[in-house]
Amino acid sequence: MVHVRKPLNYTDSLPRQHTLTLDSKKAIKACNTNNVGVILMVSSAVSHHKEREAIRQSWTGILPFTWILVFFLGSTNDAIQQDSILEEGKNHDDIIQDSRFTDSYTNLTLKTLALMQWTQEACKDAKFLLKIDDDMYLNIPKLLQVTSCITEARRNMYIEKRSTSDVISYKQGNGYTAFDACLPYRPYEMIHYFINAETREYESYFFGGYLYQDVRADRNKNSKWYLDPTVYAPTFLPPFLSGTAYIMSTNLIPHLLQEAKRSPIIELEDVYISGILGSNTLKLKLSHIDGWNRFRPQWNSLCLYREIITAHGLSPPEIQMMTASVNRLDLNECNTLLVYIMNLINSSLSSLFPRIT
Repeated sequence: MVHVRKPLNYTDSLPRQHTLTLDSKKAIKACNTNNVGVILMVSSAVSHHKEREAIRQSWTGILPFTWILVFFLGSTNDAIQQDSILEEGKNHDDIIQDSRFTDSYTNLTLKTLALMQWTQEACKDAKFLLKIDDDMYLNIPKLLQVTSCITEARRNMYIEKRSTSDVISYKQGNGYTAFDACLPYRPYEMIHYFINAETREYESYFFGGYLYQDVRADRNKNSKWYLDPTVYAPTFLPPFLSGTAYIMSTNLIPHLLQEAKRSPIIELEDVYISGILGSNTLKLKLSHIDGWNRFRPQWNSLCLYREIITAHGLSPPEIQMMTASVNRLDLNECNTLLVYIMNLINSSLSSLFPRIT
C-alpha cells in the first residue's frame, strides 16, 4: 500500500478543542492533585479489548500510587464496537476516546498529538509522559527506578547549577551516596537542556526509549514504512525513538505541539514526533535507555525479563503471564554466573535477529 497524501500540519488536521466521546474522570481527578509521577498513555486500537484487559490485570496492581494509567483511542464507525467501548469505559473509567480522527494505523501521528494535547490540558503537572502500545511488556519496578533516578539527577544538577553558576554540570553524583544505585542507568547522560523561547531560561528535559540512528528513509512504495521524498527529501531519517514506547518529561509537550502546528504531518508517528519535531526542529537530544527493547527476547527467560524494561509484540496472555511470573520470581534464582551468561547470549541474539512474534 502506498501511503501518500497531502501533508497537513497539526492545526489543519485536528481542531483545537477536543471532542471526547469518553473521558477518564478518575485520571482527571488524580491529575488535579498535582502529584502525578508518570502518566501512562496506552495507544490502543478500538478492537483491542483483550489487550486492555491484560494490561489492567498485569500493570494496574503494581503501579506506584502517583502513576496514572489511561487508554487512548480514536473513533470508529462500527456501532457494535462503539457500544462495547462505551460499556468498557463506563466499567473501568480509564478510557479516553477522541472523536476528531478515525482510529487507524495511518492516523497514529494524530493520535499521539491528541494524547499529548490531552496531557498538556488535563495533566500538565505530571512529571513524565509514557506513550506505549498495547502489546508491550512493561517492567514497572524497572521503569520506576529510571524515572526516580532521572528526577533525582535533575534535582542534583539544579542544585549544582545554582551553587556553581554553571549552565550544566555533569558530575556523576559526587557527594550523593544515596544516588549510587542510579549510576548504572547513567541518568546524568540522559538529561539535557534547552532554552525556553518564551522565558529565555534554561530547562532540563528527558526524552528516551529505544534510539534509532542512521536509518535510511524507506522509498519502497509497497512498504509499511514508505516515506514519499516529496514529503521528506533527505536520504537518512533523523535520530528517533521507537514508537512502541517512549518517555518524556512533560515540559517538552507544549514545545512539540507548537512545532507540530508548523511541520507537515507524516504517518510515521515515531519518526515525526521524536525525529522530525524533536531531533530536527527542536534540536532535542534523544536518549537510549538500557533495557528498552524494540522487540522481544529470543527466549522467554524470566531472569532476562526481570532485567529489561520493555519488550514488544506480546499477546494478552503473554503480558499477564510474564508480568505475574517476574513479580513472583525469587531474586536469588537469577544471581548466578550461568544466568548472567545466558542473559548476555539472549540479549545479543535478540539484537542481531529480532523476534517479531
